Amino acid sequence: MGMPAINATSGALVRDGIYIQALVKADPETRDLADVLAHSQRDLRATMVVRTEHDTNAIEAGADATFWLGAVRRAIVAFGTKAFGHFLSRKADGYLRLLPKSPTALGGVVAGQRAATFEKLKKAALDKATPKELQAAAKELADAIDGWSAAVKVEAAMDEQLAQALAAEKKVADGWHTSVRKLRGRLIDRFPRDARRVSSYFPRRVASNGKAKAATAEAAAEK
Repeated sequence: MGMPAINATSGALVRDGIYIQALVKADPETRDLADVLAHSQRDLRATMVVRTEHDTNAIEAGADATFWLGAVRRAIVAFGTKAFGHFLSRKADGYLRLLPKSPTALGGVVAGQRAATFEKLKKAALDKATPKELQAAAKELADAIDGWSAAVKVEAAMDEQLAQALAAEKKVADGWHTSVRKLRGRLIDRFPRDARRVSSYFPRRVASNGKAKAATAEAAAEK
């Protein structure tokens, strides 16, 4: 698989939260509201740390699996070379039993077919019918396949853990947005006729999300 995408959204939210809290604290008229966002801000920072660790683990596991896939492909080519040297023909029954397709084709099978193809190769290579002259190369091939199989399992586990960490981070990010809306509501209550001031406590991209709500609240207050 490709490298997992690091979630940049939460980093932007944390930076926005720092700004919002700092501005609210700086204003003597709103200083008491600074804690409205504090808990969600701490939670988001914590989940980002956890997700970053899982991001790292997934990337490293993917690199390890990529290495072992290359090792298997090299081992297949080496085994094919040894087999050809022994049988002197790629059409010999003994050669075809070990390598029913070319080493390049066997090593290049699509991801969904790799496990079955490689295990079949391993079983054939370690069979008692394999000439003793090829047994060392067969052992190297089997070891490479075992290494790849183990690496793929670790990669899958790390990808699953990363997916769970991203889901948890998204949930906390949703909670952060809820806290921002709560803070906005408190500010609207405090400054019911000053939507511009309310929006001034938020970065432009955050303020724009609540522009319509703020305008509605302001209109309601004026009735």
